[in-house]
Amino acid sequence: MKSLKAILFSIFLISLTLISFAQAERHDFMVGGSMSYNSSKISWAADNFEHGEFSRDKSFNFNPTIGFFPVKRLGLGINFDYSYFSSVELEDGNDGNYNTTSYQIGPFLRCYIGSGIVKPIVHLNINTGNINYTEEGEDDIDENASITSFTLALGAGFFFNDHVSLDLKANYSYSEIKPKEENESNFKNLNNGIGFDIGFQIFL
Repeated sequence: MKSLKAILFSIFLISLTLISFAQAERHDFMVGGSMSYNSSKISWAADNFEHGEFSRDKSFNFNPTIGFFPVKRLGLGINFDYSYFSSVELEDGNDGNYNTTSYQIGPFLRCYIGSGIVKPIVHLNINTGNINYTEEGEDDIDENASITSFTLALGAGFFFNDHVSLDLKANYSYSEIKPKEENESNFKNLNNGIGFDIGFQIFL
């Protein structure tokens, strides 16, 4: 019985190795992306049992990609990014609604390293687009700004078979946001940070 288990386990390992040789080949197409949603509540409490809420926030991000491999394991393509953030602030009994929506598009480069079922990834993309900010309250605000962003990511692709991988990446991002109206001083918001993402890729 032990020998049978050992044989079956050996066959399983060999099978995993065999399915690893036809991923991210030259002239393959790649379709995939990632999506995230977050909902949070910021509240407060005191020792006298008083409590309340500062705000309720929601965010959604959708990031589809399509690419082509001109050479083996080196992909080039187009990345689209849609983000939405909403916050309802509850302070002194007055509700305020804040919404931010952004659209970005740009090229990306992705390199898969090695030939195993787990491949290290190097990913680079540059996007440009628009951000809209609205505020509903005593003085309604509706503003637009341009955005340019850069992302460098390192991670790994876990290949289930020749055509599907699960990608886990850590990324560094940098962006510049510039108001489109009344900006004679060329004011910019400069943002940078580190994050993590997870997504699927399909190879055709």
